[in-house]
Amino acid sequence: LFYLYYLFIYFSMNSVGEACTDLKREYDQCFNRWFAEKFLKGDRNGDPCTETFRKYQRCVQKAIKDKDIPIDGVEFMGPNKDKPES
Repeated sequence: LFYLYYLFIYFSMNSVGEACTDLKREYDQCFNRWFAEKFLKGDRNGDPCTETFRKYQRCVQKAIKDKDIPIDGVEFMGPNKDKPES
């Protein structure tokens, strides 16, 4: 139940930058479609959402810079980034 609540909150949230919210929603929709229609059915080839994610990521990075939000020491993950060691 908590997980469903978390998903509801996450997907209904706006982005850190108002100008990025549409890109966030576009990426969320792309990812959810890929996850449900491909990944869960065993097709792990390619990632059709990479370019959408990169556009969203650039927008968020600009919004963070414009708002002077301190991010020193924060590591970001994204497509083609190594996952941290467990």
